[in-house]
Amino acid sequence: MIGSLYAGVNFPGLMISRANHKEINFEGYQKTKFYLAKAALQSKSFSALKTSSWPYILKDPLPEIAKIIGKFKSR
Repeated sequence: MIGSLYAGVNFPGLMISRANHKEINFEGYQKTKFYLAKAALQSKSFSALKTSSWPYILKDPLPEIAKIIGKFKSR
């Protein structure tokens, strides 16, 4: 989901528009590459880190912390 927002596509907004029978205009998006955090680290490329989920994780680490806690609790 975060990769699509990075490219300028808001899927929840598109779904709401379609549910309300509104026409969808395809503008404002960009063709780009986006890497998930683990893949960006494995690529060993600084540009991959810039276009990855790392900036979002660093801004708000709580969802990632919750995922880690959830994995330990489910054991």
